Amino acid sequence: MRKKISIRQVDEDAIEMLAELREEERRFAGAIVSDAIREYWVSVFGDDEEDADEM
Repeated sequence: MRKKISIRQVDEDAIEMLAELREEERRFAGAIVSDAIREYWVSVFGDDEEDADEM
């Protein structure tokens, strides 16, 4: 289920980058932000799927 959220204190450079990504990829901002959060999650916590494959 998708939820609507607001994110505060995003710097202007990041907002401009998001606008450029939206134009280039022709995707919704939510999809781009979701991908970015997932990538950041993997960089912090690692990829659970890789860990499960190693067992």
